[in-house]
Amino acid sequence: MHKLVVSGNQMQQGNNNEFEGFIPDLLQKLSQRVGVTFDIKLVKDGKYGSRERNGSWNGMIGELVRGVRWLA
Repeated sequence: MHKLVVSGNQMQQGNNNEFEGFIPDLLQKLSQRVGVTFDIKLVKDGKYGSRERNGSWNGMIGELVRGVRWLA
């Protein structure tokens, strides 16, 4: 999830490179062990993935099925 940044009395979402939780922690440990770098990116439609009426998938699942690659 995005880290929330306190600005005054308001909570604001951090930028796209500021995530926290199990997966970012795991990716950090793995990257240290195998010597790679990574960027966490959100899917364009912001969904986890569900099947559309036409049988295609949206969200993260859809990007995996379609073979979407995020290259730096």
